[in-house]
Amino acid sequence: MSGKLAFAVAAVCLSSGAAWGFDSYGSVTAEHGQITAEALKALDWAGTAISNMQKEVRGVDWEQTSFDKKRFGLFPNDKYMAASHFDRGKNGDNWVTNSDVFTSGRMLVLNDLDAARTATEDGDKNTAFTDLGAALHAVEDLNSHSNLIDMNAAFQTSVLTALFDKSKAFPNGLIFTSYTTDEGETPKNDPLNYTHAAHSKDNAKKNADAKATQDGQTKTNYQLAYDSAVTFVKSAISYYENGLTDDQKKTVEQAALLPQEPFKDMYLFAAAGISRREAPWR
Repeated sequence: MSGKLAFAVAAVCLSSGAAWGFDSYGSVTAEHGQITAEALKALDWAGTAISNMQKEVRGVDWEQTSFDKKRFGLFPNDKYMAASHFDRGKNGDNWVTNSDVFTSGRMLVLNDLDAARTATEDGDKNTAFTDLGAALHAVEDLNSHSNLIDMNAAFQTSVLTALFDKSKAFPNGLIFTSYTTDEGETPKNDPLNYTHAAHSKDNAKKNADAKATQDGQTKTNYQLAYDSAVTFVKSAISYYENGLTDDQKKTVEQAALLPQEPFKDMYLFAAAGISRREAPWR
């Protein structure tokens, strides 16, 4: 590894401004990796296939961030898409509505799941993993970037149903956390006062909301969001596999480990600004 690349890896490990989702950085024990593995193990995926999918799910954050030398950390780059994280941001000077956040996020999820199914039918395993990983990343973030777990069970079910059926109306009452690339996790003048910094459930110690427990619950809000994300991932896989033959499903579920990246430390992925679809191990 060159001195320049080694510096980039070390620097990114020290600081990250890309704090808009369940954690993808570090090892596969990061939240996105854990959620993905728990859901796929329950669906009897092979360990190697799970490792592939963990890399693709986490790769969304790697791809949409780059190392900024001046700020000495990872920050969103020009590949960042709010829909990939169900982030509620701005369109010019106007705040995007919760309905539009849900609609655009759902469109991304369904398009990627459909593309993954088509790629599987065509025998293009690599593309299937990439598209499926993009969908699962967004599905997981919906749970940590909203008030979903604050709502009752019937409402949560309505959100799950609507996410995979574009004919369903937006579940009124669902609120997404605000995040902008200019102001980060604490954007000013959020009309809903529901910022990413204060209300996302990305990790166990993220904020008071993540650490809080609800009446009658022993689990924290973070744990509830984590568990809900696992459930949503299972539903996403069910949607993706609908119409596939058993043999087609096995090409992904039981896939051997895909060719490994040339760099052990995947922080370099973001630091180098490499696209997942153009990555050298593809």
